[in-house]
Amino acid sequence: MLARKKSVLSALLLMLVSAFLFWGSGQVLGAGGPKGTDFHVFKNPPPASNFQMSTVDGRVVNLADYKGKVVLLNFWRKDCPYCDMEKNQFSAMLKSFNNGDIKVLCANLWDDPSWVRAHATRYAGPFTIVTRAGGRKSVVENVVNGRTMGYYVVNGSNEAIYEVKGFPSTYVIDKQGRVVATHMGLAKWSVPAVMRWLADLLGEQGTGTSVEPGSDLPEWLHHLLGGNPGRKISERIASFALGDTTD
Repeated sequence: MLARKKSVLSALLLMLVSAFLFWGSGQVLGAGGPKGTDFHVFKNPPPASNFQMSTVDGRVVNLADYKGKVVLLNFWRKDCPYCDMEKNQFSAMLKSFNNGDIKVLCANLWDDPSWVRAHATRYAGPFTIVTRAGGRKSVVENVVNGRTMGYYVVNGSNEAIYEVKGFPSTYVIDKQGRVVATHMGLAKWSVPAVMRWLADLLGEQGTGTSVEPGSDLPEWLHHLLGGNPGRKISERIASFALGDTTD
């Protein structure tokens, strides 16, 4: 009975934050971004939260290690055909730039790390495949009435730091380590509008003409992305949900 109450409370807390993310302060994410695309760009980019990942050769890396570079933090899983298609887009874009200051981290935190490592050669490309580090659970599943509504990526302190509502999902991080945009679903990274926008972030053009106005980021979402310990609700979500979950 106690476990059931705990599970219900966890689900309710996850529902609450999910509702806040999209309706708590009006429209959180605007339609800004490269013209003619559905990227969501923030007017006041929050800092990207750090967390650990493991490369397929066993190296532990931190997201913070890539500060000073433009990073596309891409979340994917094996049962997502669009994720495979997007990797082709990443390859074409990276080869076009041929610039070490832009990195693509394809993070699979859902499937067994041994599967990710075994199948890494299938995804050979100029991007980096990473999985969860140290065998710890890195995501919290948001299940409401038997239906998965999305996931929260949690850090080593069990704080919810990124939301993934579908696959693939990508967070765009600038050289200052700020989340400047998000995209859910298959994105066409190699089309001219997106390439110009990324070039602006790299400082290769600096015109800014390829980007439409973005949207303000409410402080509560700023705290979520920043992994701020003051956001008690994110701590409670992570601790309740992780308490109900085993590897």
